[in-house]
Amino acid sequence: MTNRKNIFIKKGQFSASLAPWIALATSVLSLVIGGGWFQEYQKSRNERTAASERLVVEYLQPIAVKLEDNENIYRQLMSESAEPGWGILESYLIKIKRSGVPKNALMKNRIDKLVANNEAILTLLVSYSGYVKTEDFRFQSAKFREHAILYSDRWKSLLEIFTSNGEFPTPALRYPTEFSKAVQNEISAQRH
Repeated sequence: MTNRKNIFIKKGQFSASLAPWIALATSVLSLVIGGGWFQEYQKSRNERTAASERLVVEYLQPIAVKLEDNENIYRQLMSESAEPGWGILESYLIKIKRSGVPKNALMKNRIDKLVANNEAILTLLVSYSGYVKTEDFRFQSAKFREHAILYSDRWKSLLEIFTSNGEFPTPALRYPTEFSKAVQNEISAQRH
């Protein structure tokens, strides 16, 4: 019986000397698992940041550049070519009725550029629509879309109106001036 007691004591002593090693192994294992989780978290965060930056570079920055270009063209047209009290398209119609199409070629080219920029912006908006982060951007995009489509339709019908000596049947929509700000806010939201 003494022999069995010695074995039990030896096992107990062995277990007591193993306890610090078990605690150390558990701690190391926890650190390894925690470190792995942190690395996965960082990797996931970096991937989200890269995806957001890609959206900014592929969609939002080109929209902002085209909007800035349009705003510059619009200011030029309003200061150099607009008839008092009339919008750009109405002014162009008045001018070509008065002095002919060739004498107003520069104005036509600028309007063509406005319409082309609007169409490019609309294409970018469609591609970006599933990634919108701010409600203001969604709202202002819809207003811009409505404006751009009507503006393009009015521009495309202008030659027919000119040849029939008519007037525009639809009034011009007010340009959504808040859209540029909404684009900048959407860029900030994507980057944060």
